[in-house]
Amino acid sequence: MRSMGKKGFTLVEIVVVMVVVGILAAITVPSLAKYIDDGKKRDCEINRKALLARLESDRALNPGAVMAEVLAENTDISCPSGGVYRAPDDNTVECSVHGKDRSISNKDGNDEGELEEIPRIETEEGMFQPPQLESMKPGNQRELCFRVGDVWFSSMTFADFTDINNGIQYVPFADGKIYADGNGNFYLQVYNSGHIDKKEDGTYSITTGGMISINSAGILRYEEIMKKDPNRPTDGYISQQVIPKGCIIQGMDGTYYVNIQQINKGVTEPDTLLDKAYNWRPIGLCSK
Repeated sequence: MRSMGKKGFTLVEIVVVMVVVGILAAITVPSLAKYIDDGKKRDCEINRKALLARLESDRALNPGAVMAEVLAENTDISCPSGGVYRAPDDNTVECSVHGKDRSISNKDGNDEGELEEIPRIETEEGMFQPPQLESMKPGNQRELCFRVGDVWFSSMTFADFTDINNGIQYVPFADGKIYADGNGNFYLQVYNSGHIDKKEDGTYSITTGGMISINSAGILRYEEIMKKDPNRPTDGYISQQVIPKGCIIQGMDGTYYVNIQQINKGVTEPDTLLDKAYNWRPIGLCSK
């Protein structure tokens, strides 16, 4: 043992420290490596979704667009694990490391692939079936319009938002705006942290951050889902059913809204959507 007045460490102390460090490294390094690999896999998935979104955006203007053209025009998008992106067919992007994703449409304009299942909504007029997007078309200034029922609504693709803000490190999505991922899914940014973030390699990751998934199965009407309770004539309307958040609802004033909170059966709601702005968010119609 060294004396109290002697500086430095003994050989035994150094060996003990090295053993402890070795044990800690054996425990933490595999976990850290897995965390890094999972992060790269997630970033690669976001890249593939962005490429699909670009394909859908291109097809809104040119139905004959194919994935090979998208890859040729976006060589700056690369897999963080070193994988190679290729187009095994006109509608698919594949990473040599992490797998592939497929567009819901083909170059002939027909729908393919699977959509996220959204609960059916029962009303007095029947049952809305799980969503099947009827059509999309370009609007003005990178606007992507999508149709639900007979109404055209406004959105922007994640790919176009990223392109517009290219070079900026961090950009949140605009509040109250609907964005499309290119797979037939639409998201409303409201009171959450959806954003794009520039990575070290210059590409962007996309974070939906709790954005509201839009139910595109059909349009509900406020007066149909809210009925006056004859036993409670003075305190508003009573919901006759459970309405999951994310539904498109036409208000009594003709404005279209998305409910960003679930409406529970038997819960009192105000006479007008505008009286409860936190729960109801107006959405924009297609510009043309």
